[in-house]
Amino acid sequence: MKWLLGYILVFVVTMPNLFANEISSELSHKSVLLLNSYHKGYKWSDDIVKGVEDIFAPYNINLSIEYMDTKNHFDDEFQQGLIDFINIKYLKDTFDLIITCDDNALDFVYNNRTCIFKHTPIAFCGTNYFNKADYDSLYNATGISEIADLERNIELIKSLHPKCERIFAITDDTHTGIHLQRELQNIRKKYSTPYIDIIHTISEKELKKSLQKLGESDVVLLTFFFRDALGKTYEYDEGTKLITQNTNAPIYASWDFSIENGIIGGYVVNSYAHGMDVANTALQLLLGTPIDSIPVQYSTTHNYIFDYPELIKNHIDESKIPTNSIILHKPISVFQKYRKVVNFIITVILILLVFIIILTFALNKTKRIKQELEFKQLRLESIISNIPGTVYQVDVIDNDKVIYISENIESLCNLKASHFINKNIDFYNHFIYNQDVKMVIENRRHNINQDDFWKIQYRIKVGNKIKWVYEAGRYIRDNSNNILTMEGILFDITNEKNTENKLIESKERYKSLSDELHLIINSIPGLVFYKDTKNHFKYVNKFMADSAGLERSQMINRNVSDFYNQELADLYFKDDLEVMKQKTAKLNYEEPWSWKEQKGWFLTSKIPHIDHKGNVQGIIGVAIDISHQKKVEHQLSDKNSELLEAKSELLKHQTNLESLVNQRTKKVKELNELLIESNAELNATNDDLLIKTDELEHTIDTLKQTQKQLVQSEKMASIGILTAGIAHEINNPINFINSGLTGLEIYLNEITKTIGGNIKNNVCNSCNKDTIEIFETIPELIQSMRNGVSRTTEIVRGLRTFSRLDSEKKVEADLHEIIKSTLVILNNKTKNNIEVIEKYEEVPSINCFAGKLGQVFLNLLINAIEAIKEKGTITIRTYLEGENDVYISIKDNGTGIDKPLHSKVFDPFFTTKDVGKGTGLGLAIVHGIIEEHNGTINLNPTLKNGTEFIIKLPLK
Repeated sequence: MKWLLGYILVFVVTMPNLFANEISSELSHKSVLLLNSYHKGYKWSDDIVKGVEDIFAPYNINLSIEYMDTKNHFDDEFQQGLIDFINIKYLKDTFDLIITCDDNALDFVYNNRTCIFKHTPIAFCGTNYFNKADYDSLYNATGISEIADLERNIELIKSLHPKCERIFAITDDTHTGIHLQRELQNIRKKYSTPYIDIIHTISEKELKKSLQKLGESDVVLLTFFFRDALGKTYEYDEGTKLITQNTNAPIYASWDFSIENGIIGGYVVNSYAHGMDVANTALQLLLGTPIDSIPVQYSTTHNYIFDYPELIKNHIDESKIPTNSIILHKPISVFQKYRKVVNFIITVILILLVFIIILTFALNKTKRIKQELEFKQLRLESIISNIPGTVYQVDVIDNDKVIYISENIESLCNLKASHFINKNIDFYNHFIYNQDVKMVIENRRHNINQDDFWKIQYRIKVGNKIKWVYEAGRYIRDNSNNILTMEGILFDITNEKNTENKLIESKERYKSLSDELHLIINSIPGLVFYKDTKNHFKYVNKFMADSAGLERSQMINRNVSDFYNQELADLYFKDDLEVMKQKTAKLNYEEPWSWKEQKGWFLTSKIPHIDHKGNVQGIIGVAIDISHQKKVEHQLSDKNSELLEAKSELLKHQTNLESLVNQRTKKVKELNELLIESNAELNATNDDLLIKTDELEHTIDTLKQTQKQLVQSEKMASIGILTAGIAHEINNPINFINSGLTGLEIYLNEITKTIGGNIKNNVCNSCNKDTIEIFETIPELIQSMRNGVSRTTEIVRGLRTFSRLDSEKKVEADLHEIIKSTLVILNNKTKNNIEVIEKYEEVPSINCFAGKLGQVFLNLLINAIEAIKEKGTITIRTYLEGENDVYISIKDNGTGIDKPLHSKVFDPFFTTKDVGKGTGLGLAIVHGIIEEHNGTINLNPTLKNGTEFIIKLPLK
């Protein structure tokens, strides 16, 4: 009899696990990821996790938990890092289900569905007032919306506080708080008393004052208070304590995490039950229930929860609270103290009752098992029909006959499943591509002694088409290790295989083009580099590395200050910060460089590298060494200094000449005094004096003309030689750069045609983020370089036209071309504050000294520019009057020249500028050159504002 009682006890104890074991076997090794919006230690999150863990505890479910910590970190950079972390951590893991806790986790998965958990089902919870319209492409997901029942709390307050005249309802202006405000407004319409006073958008200071004014007939209902009107945020316990510490009025809550902080209680959202609810939904999904058949649950599990000390403090009778309420911190009763003993007695009684019904259960068990088997069979067939492949089973004992094959075989071989049943597997082998048949059969035979799945890819022929098939199968054995059947599954992978082949071809082509592109960049005779936001080199071309005497790898990830002194490094970084802050390119500006014992200058262009989100990731730069050009400029400056010294010497000669004239005049006066004494001698001497005076005046005029020609000749010779040399030296490297840019554009167009689309569609898996972004900014860099080349070419053309040293004789020249070349030289002086208006009529070529006319226009335009103090205009006009003369007008709206000075402006050494700022020779040279051309130059005396010079030149 004892052994019978023992068997009964064992059976009763294990009976509840009979069905659990069956379910557990189905859930065995299922993997679930619980993605939590907040951090561990946050009560709401911890209670939900506890509820999920308690439901999953009886089953062998692999539960992974990740905390996003969005209360502390949730910017774009953190989210991208979180994506990378999840992809790396769970690279080899496959989850059967994702559980998201609270809004941020669901939003994160929804916004990054293409990057993580692409087709994994989602069960969400803690999502406040879920609205599917907010998730336009949320698929393969269901869950439980988090909604507080405020009206039940209003009813609770009315029943426990019948004298209440006003309910002070506190919320905030967060997304959830706005929903709560709307619900409170709708509830308020139903009640005449108590009056519901909705408090939101209020600062901490104002809230304290309002709470401190509450009277005996007021009750507080706390919903949410995580942020005040000034943007200050609070943890759940901070917000609760802020309210409880500033009022003596009774306080009720809508969420369970607010209890135990001076709150009486309420009909609250139970976070632990919320976690259990979503876990039960997850079990349904893991057991195979279609997700579309489980609608979103728009009701949340609530419980009446009260804090016993607060009930006593506010004189609330426990008998008045709803039945089945949870009372916290209540003293333990005798029953609770000896609950284990009582439970043991009850268990013994239950065992006896179970013994009574055990026979009935035994009779019904067989029927239930049969029904379950039928249900599992139907479910298995449903699962197989939904598999995107063909499942087959071959009876190895009965001559390899096909005993089962799913209907999906028709999409693979264009034959219904019935054509294969009871036929030898060779019937299917006839579809296999001839060259692959032997490989498939040998693979199956090779794995005949293996217990694991064998996997193989091969081709089949279907009509005129060739398809690729992925087959996975294994041999099923009995207890004696004898082979019974061969089972497997076939997948059509034709599209994947074609895509794979194209991707391989694209990778090879891209690698070739990428190598060519790197070769081109490394062949540029300038410094090409990419720096991040912290002044570290991320890319340098070969020319830059060679210039530093280093390998490229030795410069990558190194700070600029490792190669240049700190002063230069700070200067470069200051420019970088300006480009990154303004998000605009800075082109063609000069920077000094110093390397070891050498110094020089760069002509630099920088553009910001901006990612698809608009964030600056670094700068791309090109620098060309212009030290030689700067040296030529210094030489030109030295020549100008020499010219100024020559002018000074000429001024001294002029002073001596005036002294000589004064001496001669004095002698003439002495002679006149002597001639008065003798009339006879006076006439003769007077005639001689007139002759000598004429000769002297002629000598002075000749000397002045010689002086002007000398100054003009020396200045034009010096400037002409220097400008011609500069134009020649600059022209050669500019032609080389222009040719290189043309080749670079051809190769870049080829690359764009081949892989541009792949990069835009993210097909190029081997392209890292930096490579893609550099590729996208190369056209902008090439365009900026070409703009610089065009600008330099215009300057060179202007210098060559201006110099004209090879043309000392008069030639037929285009007057407009001479003016335009002069404007090119003066572009830097006019581009910021002066507008040049060009009004040209059609005039024929003129016979002239082109270089000297260029000097005329240069001097007049420089005077006009210097006369304009801030902003103004210069108007250049050409026109014909008659058939023989052409007129050129140069007019500005500057300070002008006083009319009394008009007659002196062409005198040598006369100037209206401050001391030390003008030589007084500019307009004298202009006047001499115009007279040399048999023309005239005059000031317009009728002009009221500014100055206008009018030049008349004969056409021949």
